[in-house]
Amino acid sequence: MTESEFATLSEAVLDHIEDAIERSGATIDVERKGAGIVEIDIDGFGSIVVNSQAPMRQIWLASRAGAHHFEFRDGAWRDTRGDASLHAVLERLIREHGGTKVRFD
Repeated sequence: MTESEFATLSEAVLDHIEDAIERSGATIDVERKGAGIVEIDIDGFGSIVVNSQAPMRQIWLASRAGAHHFEFRDGAWRDTRGDASLHAVLERLIREHGGTKVRFD
């Protein structure tokens, strides 16, 4: 994957995450913290930070529950330590710690 392809794909998924949370009506704060960074704040849990890592061509997710690295394969951002998608991991974290359901598909 070229740097340009990565930039396009990573910005698109970060935009999608931000838009999906805002459209969901959930009482979760989501904010773009600059190019390549989205911060999701969940009361009582803390922040989930999703950011692009251009040198690695990965999307990283960090929260109190742990960290995940995702690479683009088979048309989706997949965990490098398994096959979970970025969207599935985010949905689970938000449901478990935010008490609300947000769909990213």
